[in-house]
Amino acid sequence: MMKKSVIIGKRQIVLAVLVVALGAAVYLNWRFAGADGGLDITAAISSSEGNLGDATYVNNPDVSQDDVQDGSEATTIEKSRESRDNARNESLEMLREIIDDTKSDEESRKAAVESQTQIASDVEKEGLIESLVKAKGFTDCVAILSNGQANIMVQGEGLIESQILQIQDIVVSQTSLPLENIKIHEVK
Repeated sequence: MMKKSVIIGKRQIVLAVLVVALGAAVYLNWRFAGADGGLDITAAISSSEGNLGDATYVNNPDVSQDDVQDGSEATTIEKSRESRDNARNESLEMLREIIDDTKSDEESRKAAVESQTQIASDVEKEGLIESLVKAKGFTDCVAILSNGQANIMVQGEGLIESQILQIQDIVVSQTSLPLENIKIHEVK
């Protein structure tokens, strides 16, 4: 009787890890998506108080030191990359705890290892996508792969169709995702 409750407890831990990872993805999507589901960076930037460089940003206690780089506010792409990496690191840490726990049953460990493998694969693909997009001449890029979706944020203004097609081609070649699951967001 006691053993069965331990197994259910471990399964609940695995479920909790997956719920936290999903929650992080939903939060990032909600944080950066507009009403149409697309990324509305201009509204997010224009809705913030003041302008970059104003004294309110320099002396604002609400702006953490992590948000400031060389005296200027971190870019949306840098913040997105940091949020993605932080959420992923938290998920990996929880998965490591499950794997290292001697009380975890084999099924829970197997699920945790599979999740780690998927995360490692996504990290590798994201890095390749970012490098290849930058090689096409874009200043910066962040790729976020999650739940069969790809969100690619590129720094630039006025993307033309050929640039969008290049980015889509890169993502498809690295992930085999269908075009309808690839969203490209322009960041100024």
